[in-house]
Amino acid sequence: MFSRIYTDQTRKLLKLFPVVAVIGARQTGKTTLCRHLLNVDRDYFNLDDYDTLNLAKKNADSILLRPKPVTIDEVQRSPELLLRIKRIVDQQKDPGRFLITGSANIEFLPRLQESLAGRVAFVEMFPVTLFEQFSKSKEPGIVRLLSNGNINALDAQPGPLINLLQETLNGSYPDLTLNKDEFYRDNWYNGYIKTYLERDVRDIQTIQNLANFQRTLTLAHSRIGTIMDKTSLARDIGLDNKTFNTYLNLLYISYQLFELTPYFANIGKRFIKSPKLYAFDPGLAAYLQGIENVLDAEKFNKTGALLENKMVVDIKALLSVYLPKARLFFYKTHGGGEIDLIIQHKNALYPIEIKSMSGAKVKTKTMTNFLQNFPQAPFGVVIYNGEHVVQAHDRIYMVPWNRLLL
Repeated sequence: MFSRIYTDQTRKLLKLFPVVAVIGARQTGKTTLCRHLLNVDRDYFNLDDYDTLNLAKKNADSILLRPKPVTIDEVQRSPELLLRIKRIVDQQKDPGRFLITGSANIEFLPRLQESLAGRVAFVEMFPVTLFEQFSKSKEPGIVRLLSNGNINALDAQPGPLINLLQETLNGSYPDLTLNKDEFYRDNWYNGYIKTYLERDVRDIQTIQNLANFQRTLTLAHSRIGTIMDKTSLARDIGLDNKTFNTYLNLLYISYQLFELTPYFANIGKRFIKSPKLYAFDPGLAAYLQGIENVLDAEKFNKTGALLENKMVVDIKALLSVYLPKARLFFYKTHGGGEIDLIIQHKNALYPIEIKSMSGAKVKTKTMTNFLQNFPQAPFGVVIYNGEHVVQAHDRIYMVPWNRLLL
């Protein structure tokens, strides 16, 4: 077992809010966090257990009205509990009274959007980051960089040498980071998908055709790192736009996929332009595409997309804990120029380009123009697979990935 970045965050929230919800995809480590890492004496109920679920549906108060604080795992399996929790905390708002977990974003579940508004604090739990696995630092480099607004905030010494592509293919769920055998990984993912399709999805919404939903799951994961074309995706799967949008929304709510919106100075434009698509676990994306090893990734020309996804999701996870007000976007010009990531922190913008190569030769025209057009951008970063921080051009720095993510 290794330390998770969410432990202190969850402890603090339990001292402030009557309800704390730890939400994220199945198998991200929510139960381990709530039962073991927090080290708090609480009554525990897991709604994945049929008898417990049946009790929750028939006699909720036997679970909720107890002398000790209560932890309820996989609460989305009995949405009625949330309505009862609301009534209880309305009468007595003792901090930390309820700790709930869910394999879906309960903020967006039907009938529950208003039930706990103002009464609950959320912890979004991601799969395991490289920082959690390998770093010995108190804070990741990306946090120091943004907090100081200075490239010199990064460590002077190179980080540990890790095969980033191999770690990405191994998968990011806790079980997979602890057992990196390829045979184990394949069978684990097979069981994960089966459980996800047959239980988690149906907890959220009734799906008439699971085969079509699974095709949506697979094809959407094959488009990671690309700008979303919903019409094209729906057509390739053979679905009408309404059904496809329903399925895609389920993938978002159940923490399989997320999107980045494009950056525009005009905020209104961000919501009418097509987003980019990413997976919470690019290892699952590789598995769904039949990519078993590094050679497969290179043969299918997926190395760049998988590495980009891994770096984006790790940055998103780290900032959600350390700098939760930071916002992530991507940038694309009318002429086709693109920057993989724009981080907005306080009043500054940080353009970040992600490259899989190890050399320092990189085209920087789009980033140079961005720095000229947006004076609130102090410098740009090109993440690469190298050892040293190198100034490539004026205010543009080549930074090894392990200096940022570890």
